[in-house]
Amino acid sequence: MKELLIKHQADFKSKTEARDALIAKGSEMTTDDITKATEINNELRGIVDQINQIKKLSGDTSELNAFLKDPALSLDMGTKGLDGKSGGVQVLGSQPAGTTHIESTKNGFEVLQEGQGLFSEKQRKALADPAYLKAFNLYVRKRGDMDGLDSIERKTLSEGIDDAGGFFVPTEMLNRLIEKSPTPTRVNGRVSNFNTGKNSLTMPRVVYSTDDLYSTGIRATLTGEVPSSSTVHRVTDPVFGQTRIEIGTWMLSMPLTNDLIEDADFPLLQWASGKFSETIALLKDNQILNGTGVGTNPWGIFRSPGGTDEPAVVLSSTANTIDANQLRGLPFDLPEQYLNENACWVGNRASFGKTIAQMRAGGSTTTDGPFLFVDGQVFPGLVGRTPDTLCGYPVCWSAFCANIGDGAYPAVFGDLSGYFLVNRIGMSVQMIREKYAEENYQVMLGRLRFGGKVAEPFKMKIVKSDNA
Repeated sequence: MKELLIKHQADFKSKTEARDALIAKGSEMTTDDITKATEINNELRGIVDQINQIKKLSGDTSELNAFLKDPALSLDMGTKGLDGKSGGVQVLGSQPAGTTHIESTKNGFEVLQEGQGLFSEKQRKALADPAYLKAFNLYVRKRGDMDGLDSIERKTLSEGIDDAGGFFVPTEMLNRLIEKSPTPTRVNGRVSNFNTGKNSLTMPRVVYSTDDLYSTGIRATLTGEVPSSSTVHRVTDPVFGQTRIEIGTWMLSMPLTNDLIEDADFPLLQWASGKFSETIALLKDNQILNGTGVGTNPWGIFRSPGGTDEPAVVLSSTANTIDANQLRGLPFDLPEQYLNENACWVGNRASFGKTIAQMRAGGSTTTDGPFLFVDGQVFPGLVGRTPDTLCGYPVCWSAFCANIGDGAYPAVFGDLSGYFLVNRIGMSVQMIREKYAEENYQVMLGRLRFGGKVAEPFKMKIVKSDNA
C-alpha cells in the first residue's frame, strides 16, 4: 500500500510539472494547450481522490485489526453457520442479509429490497429523490467540502448516509454523453496553409496559360553568330499579376446555464471547447470546397469550375452521371508534373463513391457484367492497391462534396496544395458571464479569422456529371 501511495504521489508531481509548463506559455497558449491543461487538472483530481482512498483504507484497516484483537469480542463457535446449516462460525447478533436492487420507473428509478437489505426506508427514499442526486453532485464538485452546501442540501445529503458515515453514490451517475459523431475532415490537411498579419494576403503570380509545357512565355531563339536585331531573341516577356485572398471573421457561441455547468457529471466546458474545434475543422473543409467567394468569404474549389483562373472541367460521356471512361482518363488530363504524392480524388462517398462501386463492365450499373471497382487481382478494373483508391490514386472522401446530378460537380482530382488557406487569427474562446448573469447563464464565445482561394488552378481537374 505504501508503494502504491508513493507511485501516485510521483504521478501527481510529474503531471503538475507538465500542466505548469503549458500555463507558463502565457499568451502563447493554444486551444490545444488549454484543453491539455484542463485534462491534466482532471487527472490530478483523480489522483488526489485515489490518495485519499488509500489513506482512508489504511486507517480503516488499522482500526479493524485492532478490533479483532479486542478480548471483549465474543464469537460462538457453535455448530451452525450463518446460513443456519451445520458447521461454520456464527457471529452473535448477525442474521442473513436480504436483497436490494434498482428498478427503472416512468419518473426515474426506485430502490427496492426484500428482507433485511442494505438500505433503511429513510435511505431508500433519499436515494430516489432527485434533490439527493443534485446535492451529491454539488458535494463531489466541492471535493467533499460540506461547508460548500447550504442547510437544505446538507440535510438532504445526510439522509442518504450509511452506518459507517459515508454517502451512497446515486445510481444515476454516469460520466458519459450520448451524441452523434461528426463527419471526418480530410481536406484541410491537404491544402497549403499560410499565416498573415493583415486583413488580406496579396501574392504575385505569373500570368501564363498557353500550354502545360512551359511556365512562362520565355523562349530561346536561334540567332546565329550575328543576331539580325537587338530584339530578335525577345519572343514574349513574362507577364505578372496578383492573387489577393481576403480574410473573413467568423464567430460561434454556445449558451450554457449556470445550473448546467454546476450540475453536469462530466467536464462540460472541456467538451464544449472540443466541439468548437470540431466545428471549425468542419467549417474549413466546407469553405475550401464550397466557399461562395462573396465579400470576405473564401473562394471554394467548386465555386466556378472552368472559369478564368479556375480548375478545368472534365465532362462525362453520359448526361446527368459519371462514367468509367471519364474517371479512367482524368488522371491523364492532369499535367504529369502535378501527379505527386499529394494527388488524390475528393468526392462524396454516399453518392460519388457509391456510383463508382456499382459500375459494371459496359458502363451501366444495372447490367450483369463484373464490377469495375473491386478489390482483388482477378479483375482489378479501376481500383488500385487498396479499396480507397481510384485509378491508382487515393480517394479523400468528403461529405461536403455535391451529389451526382444534372450538371453537378461531384468530385475534384489533383494536388490540393494548389488551394491556399490563409489564417489571420486562430480560434480564441472566452466566457461571457456578467452580461447574462441576471438570466442565469453564460455564453462561450469563439472567434477566428481566415480566408482562402484556388491560387494554382492548373494543379486540379473538376469532374462534372454531364456531357455538356
